[in-house]
Amino acid sequence: MRLNSRPTSTVLSASLFAWIIGIGVAGSAAADGSSAGPKFGRAMIQTCSGVDLDISGVGILREEPSDEGVKKVSVRLLVRGLPAGKHAVHIHENGTCTPTCGDAGGHFDPGPSECVGGANANGKCSTPDANHPYHMGDLINIESKGEDSVSVMNTETSRITLDEGPLGIFQAHTNDASAGSTFIIHTLPDTYCPDGTLVDLGEDARACAGGSRIACGVIQPVNFDPESDCQGPSCIP
Repeated sequence: MRLNSRPTSTVLSASLFAWIIGIGVAGSAAADGSSAGPKFGRAMIQTCSGVDLDISGVGILREEPSDEGVKKVSVRLLVRGLPAGKHAVHIHENGTCTPTCGDAGGHFDPGPSECVGGANANGKCSTPDANHPYHMGDLINIESKGEDSVSVMNTETSRITLDEGPLGIFQAHTNDASAGSTFIIHTLPDTYCPDGTLVDLGEDARACAGGSRIACGVIQPVNFDPESDCQGPSCIP
């Protein structure tokens, strides 16, 4: 199964982004899952605590069935303030960015996988990047022209769902997890670890998966189409 199709990463002008995020935050409500139409999620992205950058943005998710009946989720990020270059983007397993972005946990990956290095007391992999780049939450890189620019990432995945179930990103998957999930943007690009994942050398060993975390946004369900209803920061042209 392919991770993504139709991936793109582009840059918008700062003035356009100011219009997108400057209208004001609209209230959102959890989708009740009762309708047969598409489902939506949204995340407001901010700089991680302790990071000396001014990052802000919005992430939009839209789920609908494919012609084959498999659920597919389109993912769109617009982010201002990223340093120039490519940056890894992943969906992480906990619905919190506080007190630090480390509390977002590891990459979202609820399915069975080999736990390199063994499991910890909570039954979670002690190696956050075991199984990378095959986590359910692994996405493509976002590319920035510089901190004054606005970067856009568009991609599509069938590895997650906005509905209930083992791949649902709005529920808790471990006893110690905050319900939901987050977008995490990293310092470095994701090279998808072509030589395999290093597991025993700390943060530097995880550079193939993006290294340290610089921005975070909790993904929340919304009961409107963020792209067409044009409510606050969800106004995307």
